[in-house]
Amino acid sequence: MFQDEYTLLTQTIMPFLRERWNDIDLVERAVGERDGRLTLAELEAARVRFIASGDEEGAHVLNELIMRYDAICNAFPDGESDEHESSLGISREDVSVYAQLWSPEYRKREGPPEPENWMDAEDNSSKYWKR
Repeated sequence: MFQDEYTLLTQTIMPFLRERWNDIDLVERAVGERDGRLTLAELEAARVRFIASGDEEGAHVLNELIMRYDAICNAFPDGESDEHESSLGISREDVSVYAQLWSPEYRKREGPPEPENWMDAEDNSSKYWKR
């Protein structure tokens, strides 16, 4: 079944990330806490864990996310250093802006997209940012 990119993001990937972000974002050895970003290595490791645990649906969603990794990372320049966005990992802001770029409604607006706190959106919400 074909889904457009916006529908896949807002109805599958974003709800999945809302529930599983902290399961995927591993504790960083240097600081002893999560950095709030999902690196490619973390996504790939999570996919392996999901497959090993029999969660094929979760592994599939992670594969969809991995295929879009560079595009999502580069959607919003939020890095605090000169380091390339894809080496920093996917931030919540990156996901918000990437989804907005695919929204037919949002693309009618003028100006650049602004990240919003989609992680706290209601479970059945079709919007992940404010107007």
